[in-house]
Parts: sequence; C-alpha cells; structure tokens
Amino acid sequence: MVGRIKDQIIRGGYNIDPAEVEAALGRHPAIAAVAVVGVPERRLGEQACAVCCVRADQPAPGLEDLKQHLSELGMSKKKWPEHLLIIGALPLTATGKVDKKQLARLAATALAAR
Repeated sequence: MVGRIKDQIIRGGYNIDPAEVEAALGRHPAIAAVAVVGVPERRLGEQACAVCCVRADQPAPGLEDLKQHLSELGMSKKKWPEHLLIIGALPLTATGKVDKKQLARLAATALAAR
C-alpha cells in the first residue's frame, strides 16, 4: 500500500508511509483501530505516533509490544512509531474518514504534556 504524499511522515529525511504502518499495527490482536500521524520533533522534523483504539476484551498494548509486533512482521525499524497514544475512538471528518489533522494536534498536545 502506498499513501498519498501529503500523508507521508518525514523523519530526518526518511519518508514513512502511515498506511503501511497502520496496516501492520491493525493486525495486532489488541488493536481495534489505528492511525499513524506525524508529530513535530526538533531535530528530525517529525516522528511517528500510533494513535490506537483497543478492543474491549484486550489489555492495552505498550509501545514496546507494538514494536515487537512490527519486528515479527519484518517491518524495518525506520518505520516504527516512536510514540503511542491510546484513545477511545478515532475522530472522523464529515465524510466519515479518519480526521488525521485532529489526531496530529491531539497527539502533539498529549506528548507535550508528558
């Protein structure tokens, strides 16, 4: 899968396709829904943040759990998210698509508060 150029996360000159990472994370048994968004990072420009909704019958995974999952799927470490945010539901636009702009703002605010 290849995402649109505007959806790309550019980390230190390396382009990350969020759709590819989302597809892999979506295969994790605890993940009900996921979106990967870029968050500002002073040195690299952006970092990837996985924003996840967890299945009701599963415990919330940690970032290391998700990295292990991606490793088992053979995904390059360059594509792994540096941050994880667990939320109840992904916000949608008026057309029913995941509102990645709102998620990016939410993730940046949550990470700044840590």
